[in-house]
Amino acid sequence: MFKMRILIAVIMLLICSIEDIRIHKVNIILPMTVGLLFLLFCDSLIMCLISLIPGLTLIITAKFIKGIGEGDGYVILSLGMIAGIDDTLTTLFLSFLFASFYAGCLAIVKKSLKNKEFAFVPFILAGYFICVLEKIFIKTVL
Repeated sequence: MFKMRILIAVIMLLICSIEDIRIHKVNIILPMTVGLLFLLFCDSLIMCLISLIPGLTLIITAKFIKGIGEGDGYVILSLGMIAGIDDTLTTLFLSFLFASFYAGCLAIVKKSLKNKEFAFVPFILAGYFICVLEKIFIKTVL
């Protein structure tokens, strides 16, 4: 079941990443459908509800801050249902780190980041990929 969860999450993130890069919007139908399916088959309702917190926080933040897209929040919300709170927070931390590095490089090269937008879901995919690699590495080595 663990491998199936990873596969579903990667496919969802890949589709959403391509969409975010192409049109700078994320259609929330795919992440919400996947998230709801995992909610239906959740083992512990309390853990599932706790896993929603990072995504809900991003969605609420997107209502008040211009730079964050609401679709990113729905992707994180869905990822919380698939991966759980610990992997979601790790993924979110890594994706913010990667996006900050990318924005820093853009600022150095272009000298200005005023009104610049870039897709965030690819950074979520990269963060999740690193999180999964870390889990696989720890399971095989330790």
